[in-house]
Amino acid sequence: MPNFLENIFAQLRRAGDRPVLREMGSGRIVSATGAELLASVEKARTFVRRAGLQPGDRCALLGTNSIRWVAIDLALMAERIIVVPLYARQAPAELAAMLKDCRPRLVLCGDAALGAGIAAAWPEAPPRVLFEEVLRTNAGDAASPGEPLPRADSDLLTIIYTSGT
Repeated sequence: MPNFLENIFAQLRRAGDRPVLREMGSGRIVSATGAELLASVEKARTFVRRAGLQPGDRCALLGTNSIRWVAIDLALMAERIIVVPLYARQAPAELAAMLKDCRPRLVLCGDAALGAGIAAAWPEAPPRVLFEEVLRTNAGDAASPGEPLPRADSDLLTIIYTSGT
């Protein structure tokens, strides 16, 4: 029986050219089809593997809700990375305190100002990479990751949460 993540990937493949996500940005609506979202997930998975993250590593995901955020979150979960989602609206000092507590190997940021705020509040922070850099990765250079990595009985529980925004 497929797990929830395998079900999400199957649904995205079935959606093909139909929009599966929409977001409001700069006064216009931006959509992503199932195929487009899967392509972004593949790019992010390739980035994660090239960055040397391993199943069980922690990675902070710091940004506002967006199509890019969803693609990177799905990629991290598919690679069995422990996702540490953080609210972009919190003060940099609060974010730095939470990051120190969870000890991620990498911090993925929605924009440069978020990364700069973390760096100022915690100069020893792990590397910070912008979402746009993650999604600029050429997935064609590496073997396609395909299906999510199988979950082990000993894996931490994955919770998918949405604030409804």
